[in-house]
Amino acid sequence: MKKMSGMAAVLAVCMALLSHSFVVGVPLSEGMQSPEQPLTRLAFGSCSKHDRPQPLWSPISDFQPQLWIWLGDVVYADTKHFPMFWEPSPVSVMKAKYDAQKARPAYHNFSSSTPIIGTWDDHDYGVNNGGAAYLEREQSKQLFLDFFDEPKAYIHIRTSARWTRNGVYGAYTFGPAGKRVKVILLDVRYNRDDPTVPDRDILGEEQWQWFERELRESDAQINFVGSGIQVLPRDKPVQEKWTNFPRSLARLEKTLQLSKGTVVLLSGDVHYAEIFKTRPRCGAEAKHYEGIYEITSSGMTHCLHDHFPLGFGHSIFNAVMGSKWRVSGGFEHRNFGTIEIAWGEETGHPTEIQVSIRGEAGQKALEQTIVVGAKSDDEHRCMIDAEVSGYESAQDSWMTWHSDVFINSLNYAILASPAVVVLVLAILIYRRRSQHSNHVQSKSSNTKKRVNKKKTK
Repeated sequence: MKKMSGMAAVLAVCMALLSHSFVVGVPLSEGMQSPEQPLTRLAFGSCSKHDRPQPLWSPISDFQPQLWIWLGDVVYADTKHFPMFWEPSPVSVMKAKYDAQKARPAYHNFSSSTPIIGTWDDHDYGVNNGGAAYLEREQSKQLFLDFFDEPKAYIHIRTSARWTRNGVYGAYTFGPAGKRVKVILLDVRYNRDDPTVPDRDILGEEQWQWFERELRESDAQINFVGSGIQVLPRDKPVQEKWTNFPRSLARLEKTLQLSKGTVVLLSGDVHYAEIFKTRPRCGAEAKHYEGIYEITSSGMTHCLHDHFPLGFGHSIFNAVMGSKWRVSGGFEHRNFGTIEIAWGEETGHPTEIQVSIRGEAGQKALEQTIVVGAKSDDEHRCMIDAEVSGYESAQDSWMTWHSDVFINSLNYAILASPAVVVLVLAILIYRRRSQHSNHVQSKSSNTKKRVNKKKTK
């Protein structure tokens, strides 16, 4: 009987995979998942260090999401050197960090009962602010997909297409017709050009064509698009963002218009949380009249508040990290994001997406309601042509390139500032001690001279 029951369990898993249905504890392959059961509860987050306390898995588990989405920095696979400098780690060290994260009891228990998908950012990619120049990128991709137990061919288990691509990008569809959700995960690292060269790109042509096809052919009512770095804010001077790649941002904006369903952007990277929204756009080609939202959740084990305690984090957040695109306040503490979908057929109202940023106690820190399919009648707030097409105009030539060089130089200067302060203090202390020593020696010498004069007399 035991052998029969064991065989029955194996057959059930295989049949579920063959029919693309959703099975808890079984790794997800790309494509259709759970065609009968709609998604109503999702959670997401980013920036987690394997060797730090991870208090958020308890409130995340309490939320009971049907799906967890990593948005980058699953681990910090590279190596940090004081104060703010990183270098790539050997592949063996990277693997050890992934293994350590996977073995964390809270995460292991959560991943055993909740399906998990995700994309990477720079630190799990293997190099801080890295791109296509990273020599170990293919080995890094292998480690990343192994961490997610990305399916490989075995008997009736099909190989995930993510293994064959130049990058870790992928797409997953959930739910029945009329209540369908698609999650598209972009890879902003593997094919990314150097941000200081003209005509730079962030995705690579192969990924662009895949992304455009995924959105154009999507029959989902809601399309979540995940990016390791922030997309919408164009006025933040000190961080990586899509604005540093003007042509890519312009192409992304056009690509999002291909979606027949509501698009919501998800991002990580910055060690705090906030919510953005584009202004409404008008015109015959515009699909998202009410604007597009972006929800950033970042900082699961470390956050802006940790970097700048005693309230300085909040001051820095508002003074330096503010954006006219933001429609929420900011949350500088450890956080994760949740998504609750109230499907219209069940409520008698339009389908609504309730997005929340939550803290360590599971409390809601930020909230936003997004009405699926809503359109704005506020014509005077439509995006003007220059604001959309300006990225492809003269602004995307000499001036844009040099302004980005300046911004990147400013980034490095700010990152290096703690070291500069320490160096200056060390020099001042050294000079002070030297002056004091010289003063003591001079005083001692004068004393000896006076004593010798007295003896002579």
